[in-house]
Parts: sequence; structure tokens; C-alpha cells
Amino acid sequence: MLNQVEYNNILERILKNGIRQFKSNTVVSMTKQVDKNGVIAGYDSKRNMSQQRGLLYRSMEQLYGDSEVLTHWTPNVFSWLGGGNERPIYGHTEENLIQINTFVADIDFPAHEEKPNIYTIVLYLLEEGLLPTLVLDTPRGYHVYFLIQNLNEETGDYNKASYISKANTYKSLRVAKRISENIRTAIKNRLPQVDMGCNHFGIFRFPTPKNIVHYEPNFVDTFEGYLNWSKAFEDKEKAKKKSKLTVIGNKKARRTKGFRQTETKWFDFLLHADIAEGDRNRTIFTLALACKQSGLAVEDCIDLLDQVQFNKDLSDREVKRCVNSAYNGRYAGAKGTHINELIESYATPSQFQKYAVQNRKRVSTLKGNRVDPMYWVKFKKAREDRKYSHFSESQADLLVYLESKEKEMSLNELYLTVSMKDIAEATKIPLSSLKVILKELKDKKLIIVQTKRGRNGNTRIATRKAVETKVLMAVIFKRKSSSSFVIELMKQEDKQFLESIVSRYEDKQTPFKVNAQETIRRSRSVLIRAVNTG
Repeated sequence: MLNQVEYNNILERILKNGIRQFKSNTVVSMTKQVDKNGVIAGYDSKRNMSQQRGLLYRSMEQLYGDSEVLTHWTPNVFSWLGGGNERPIYGHTEENLIQINTFVADIDFPAHEEKPNIYTIVLYLLEEGLLPTLVLDTPRGYHVYFLIQNLNEETGDYNKASYISKANTYKSLRVAKRISENIRTAIKNRLPQVDMGCNHFGIFRFPTPKNIVHYEPNFVDTFEGYLNWSKAFEDKEKAKKKSKLTVIGNKKARRTKGFRQTETKWFDFLLHADIAEGDRNRTIFTLALACKQSGLAVEDCIDLLDQVQFNKDLSDREVKRCVNSAYNGRYAGAKGTHINELIESYATPSQFQKYAVQNRKRVSTLKGNRVDPMYWVKFKKAREDRKYSHFSESQADLLVYLESKEKEMSLNELYLTVSMKDIAEATKIPLSSLKVILKELKDKKLIIVQTKRGRNGNTRIATRKAVETKVLMAVIFKRKSSSSFVIELMKQEDKQFLESIVSRYEDKQTPFKVNAQETIRRSRSVLIRAVNTG
């Protein structure tokens, strides 16, 4: 259990001076100002949150005072908010954000499904290259916080947020949303229960000493670091799909294969728009159809639609009636024309262009003598049907094979023990090419290879990513069963690699992924600027 000082420190690290430290009678400006103190919202129950009946917090002193009763909050800071004190809160739009402190993923498991323990959750996240700073236990799952800690060049500390401004039409905000989407998609690779539709910078569970089940102070990253991870993730996803295309003519298959309306931009827009009284039922019905098309259970749909904002709230009975009507009807999903009508009523012209459903009916199947890309669908081509693979593709194939095998191993197993012949047969990579590829990947420090020659020879192989994950799991949870591979690794030539992982983990002041040499260089430049006052 965290003591009060440790707990207060967590709240301060999340908000990063986004609100002032002490109470003040000064009124927050209704105009957006970057690098100025802002305001956040807090709620004492899920019901009040759904009705937007909460309190506004402009100081840490206020927040500390109510920390025992709060259940939800906005961890990212707004320039201004209105309402509060029994009045509905308004103004919490993305364009009104003043700083982004954290990315948050909401993982909800169905009522009939047992949620995994925190040990498994952290393992899955690390395997996707994600470092969870904070994990909160919720009634049906977990809220995972990924804190942003940018370098403060005046002090050399990593304690700054990412600020949002109107420059370049909110480019920084758009980039942040892209990163958030990729984080959730990466988690979805291991945990399909992640909520892809919830507002990226909206309302989330409030951390308390009782619901914090994981906290690692240096499991944070800079905005640049998250951006680099996001780009690498997209490149990896594109590489997986690049050579896996075929043409199909079935419209239904084209329309529905792997597509979920709850993951669309228009769904997120309508979910968080201020809906007028006359459009309430229609909006709920449209969103419910999208939930139906996406495979959500009725109960999960109702819970998701708690986020819909109305000028005058609908009763729970009316919401359930609309949802049941959508699920019992003949419609397979929300219709584009109805979606666009709703968006047009609440969006600016530029927003309409961004969120409206595009009508593709008039697009010709053929463009010249080639097939229009909209008629391509991605699928995994059978390996036996592949006639040729580029050398780089074979490298990617080998890494995919190794990562899939590693996920089947127990946590206290370090190396995959397999013969070169078995690897070649499984990957369809010629043995002569395989040896070259293994050497290149080893030189790039992507894998660790130990080869035993002779009649009973074999190859012991591990990706460095898997080794790092297992080392971190060992030091985080200090499980005796998971420490055997650490001892084994210490005896090998990669002892320095292990020590670097442990050293970075134990450094609670520097983000885990930040290059140590770069930090030293920057801190020296900070000292020089501080001394050279002119």
C-alpha cells in the first residue's frame, strides 16, 4: 500500500504542474493559453460522470482534499471548463486541451470472462514494446496509464508535459491521437478486450492507493519516444500486410471483413458530441447499431453509451429500449446516410469532411487497366503458395516465427532450443540463406544465438526484445521461478546487456527508453547555460 507522500507524488507526476499547487480565487481565462495553469474535472461516481455532474479542480490542494471520494477524472488538462458544483460540466473538447500528460487504455472484460491477473497484463504490454507506468484495477478490467515525461531543458529533469496549441491546425493533437490509436491497437494484438472507441483524452478512472496495482516511476517516455515507437509499430504492421493481398469480388466480404464501426472516427465523434434533445434517440440507435455490427454484447453496448452527452439526459429505461430495438431489428449496422445527417448537425464544415462516411458506390472497379485499391482485401497467404520472398522479408518472417514461439514459452525459459533444419522447414527459408540471416540479425543486436555443433547439435536462440521483457518481469515482480534465466544469462557473453537493462530499470529519474549518453550530454548543456549568464 502506498503512503500519502508516495500517492501524492503519483498525482503530481501525472498532472505535471498543469494546475496550480494551492487554492486561488483567480478565475481561469476563457481563452486558450499554452504553458499556463488550466483545469481538470473530477467525478465521485460513474452515474454522475455519465451525467457530467462533477467538480472542477484548479489546484492540487483541492484534488488532495477530494482524492478519497473521486472515482473518475480527466488526467489531461484543459484550458478552461464551465459548470461544476451540481451543474453539468462543459468545455472538455479536444481542441480545448492545454496539455497532454498521459495516454490511457481501457481494458474491459465481459462479465462471464475472468480477467487475467496484473502479472499477465504487464507481460503482454511489455511484449508489445509498451511500458505501463500505472495500472489501475477496475470492476471489469484495468485502466493503463502511459505517462509522457519530456525533458525540461532548464533543469535537466524529465517532468514536462506535451502542450497543445492551434499552430498548424492542432497538428500536435492529431499526432498524439495517432499515437494513442496505435497504443490501443498494439494492446489489442494481445488483449482484444481493449476499448478502441473511448475518447483518447477524456474521462478515466481516478488512481487511488486501493486501485493502483502497478506503478513503475521510470516506465515513462518522452513524446518523441512514443512517436518513434508509433512509427515503428506502423511500419511493422504494414510489413505484415504488404505481401498478403488478393482481389475479391464479394461486396459483403469487402465491407465486413475485419471492420468494426466502433473503431471509426465518426463513432468517436458522435459518442462525445453535445447532442440536442431532438436527436437523442436517433443518436443512441445509430451508435447501438454500430456496437451490434462490431460484435458487442447488449450489456457492453449500454455501458459504452454511458459516455454519450445530452443537453437533457435520457432515462436508463429509454437508452435500453433504443439499444434493444437496434439489436432486435433487421439492420446489420449503422447506415452511412443517417450517420452523416447526425454529424452534419453537430460538426463544423472541416469536421464534417473529416468524420463523414464516404460514399464509394460511384467509384469504378477499374482504373485504366488495373484494379482499384479499394477492392483489395488483406489476408494471410499460405506459405506454400509463396513462390518468392525477398531477403528482408525472410528476416521479418524469421522474427515473426521466433516471437510466436517465444510467446508459447514459460516465463522462466530464456532460449528457444531448435535445430537449424527445423527453423528452415518452419519458415521455408533455405538453409544457406538462414545462416546469413541469423548472422545479420545477431550483428544488428536483434537476437542472441548460441550454436552447438556436432551430431546432436542445436541452436539456442532468443530475441533481445524477449530477453529484455523477461528480465524486467523478473526484477518487477521478484519471482524466484523467473530468476533462473537471469542467472543463466549472467554466465553468457551478454552479461553487459542484462546489466544495462537492470541499471535502466533502477534509474527512477530517467525514462527507461531514453539513451543514457544523450541524457548526460543534455544535462551538461543545461549546466553550461546556467553558468553562462552573460
